[in-house]
Amino acid sequence: MTQVNFDLTRMLSLRPFASLFLANLNPTTGVLHYSSAGHPPALVLRADGELERLCEGGLLLGVLSDAEYLSGAVQLNYGDMLVVYSDGIIESLNNAGQEFGYERLEAQLRESQADSADSVLFSVLGAVQDFAGTRPLIDDMSLAVVRRASSVSIEKARAA
Repeated sequence: MTQVNFDLTRMLSLRPFASLFLANLNPTTGVLHYSSAGHPPALVLRADGELERLCEGGLLLGVLSDAEYLSGAVQLNYGDMLVVYSDGIIESLNNAGQEFGYERLEAQLRESQADSADSVLFSVLGAVQDFAGTRPLIDDMSLAVVRRASSVSIEKARAA
């Protein structure tokens, strides 16, 4: 993460800023190592309904060349889900100008958590669309759902 950030700050003509959630999941042990650069906190929804936010990381990429990024680790047990999303999900507005927000995201995840990763992904995207109603979606929406399904399988779903 540090090297990507350094390289972006060297692009003087563009000076791009970006958020990034970087993760490495060991499918055998279920250990997930991660770091977040200015990205909304990824979520781990445990099979028992407990929700954890993954907050280790640092600033947006491209802001400061010497920015430091912390890394974290979490154990994904069988039935647990990792949910990574962009701010376009939680900042989607309805006709009254209200944001979809963390609470609605968390409620939708818990409501659909018994389903497959694909179903959870489409459930969340559908809930955001329904919430927005006729209001146009103006920000990008990215969402990835990974469920540790068994000792030999990882179930993934991704939309961007």
